[in-house]
Parts: sequence; C-alpha cells; structure tokens
Amino acid sequence: MKTLIKICGIKDLAEAGMAIKNGADILGFNLVKTSKRYIEPKVAKNIIKKIDRRKVEIAGVFQNEEKEKDIEITDFLKLDLVQLHGEEEPEIYRRLKTKIIKVFPVERDFDVDKLLLEMKQSKADFYLLDRRNQGSGERIDVEKARRVAEKFSLFLAGGLNPENVKKVVEKVKPYAVDVASGVESGGRKDMLKIQKFIRMVRSIS
Repeated sequence: MKTLIKICGIKDLAEAGMAIKNGADILGFNLVKTSKRYIEPKVAKNIIKKIDRRKVEIAGVFQNEEKEKDIEITDFLKLDLVQLHGEEEPEIYRRLKTKIIKVFPVERDFDVDKLLLEMKQSKADFYLLDRRNQGSGERIDVEKARRVAEKFSLFLAGGLNPENVKKVVEKVKPYAVDVASGVESGGRKDMLKIQKFIRMVRSIS
C-alpha cells in the first residue's frame, strides 16, 4: 500500500490547487488560533467548496478547543478527518462520524514501549508522531518510528522535506507523511518543493 501524503497548513485556494494538482491525498487546515498557519473556518469553507472532494480528503487541525466548538466547525467544513493536538480524548468525538488522528508529540529519544501503550489506550483511528520541540530541525528517531508504524496506522511528521522524505519513508513505512514548513519558502507553499516532495514519496515502490 502506498504511503499517503498530507499537505498541512493550507491558507488559500492556490496552495490547495498546487497540492491537489501534484497528487496530495489529504489537505490540512489549521484551526488552532495560536498557530501561524491558522485559517478562519469561513475562509477554509470558501476554499473547500471549490475543491473536488473526490480527489482529496480534508483534515481539520484542533488543539484544546471546546469540544462543542470543534464539532460545530467539523460539521461546518464537512471534514473527513479531525486531527487532535491537545489533551482531547478521541472517544468523546465519536459523534463527529469522522476519522480521528491523535497527535503524539515526542522527544527524539522517546520511550517507544510507553508510547505504544498510550496509543493503544487512546482508541483513535490514526496516530501522528511529531517533534515536541517545533523548529528544532531534529527528526524523530526513524527506528522507533518504524516500530510504531508496524503496530498502528501512523502519520509521520517533523522535519520532513523533499531531500529526506524518501529515505525516511523507506525505513519507517508509515501510513502517511505530513508536511507543512518542509514544502514552504518564506512562509508560503512552494510549488517546486511540493512537486519534489510528492515525487520522492511516489518513487518508492
């Protein structure tokens, strides 16, 4: 099964079009108000309604928002996936009838056995590994990530870019890779970087 590609932090229709044209499987819209990639739900809605939903799934990123607000926004945007970055319990979101990605931020030298137990208890549909220290430049330990990917449907993020993603995917074999800053230049999505990132992932048989 091919590794899926999620391009996160979409801010406008041009970025969405770029990602879809080059073969992204999932578009991520950041709905966390404190994030530099935050997008207002009404703006996201205007983008999403112009997208061919047969070609791509739509994910919404949330973090410690009020549950009812999350549900309201999810329904408003008709999201396919809800990505939970905070202390939210996936079970309480079941009424959303969407797939749930639970994020686990980790240190480079994380305890993989402890993490696997936490994931088993959380009962999400998918799990996303990301660096606890954003912007550090460090990637997650690929051998430990591989062990997680053997047990769960894993989205892998953190420090991925067009230059390193092929080697990482070959070693980890995740369900999906998730990228935002790794395909940006000057804070905006870069067509050439998106093209190369997706080409590198797709080149793996």
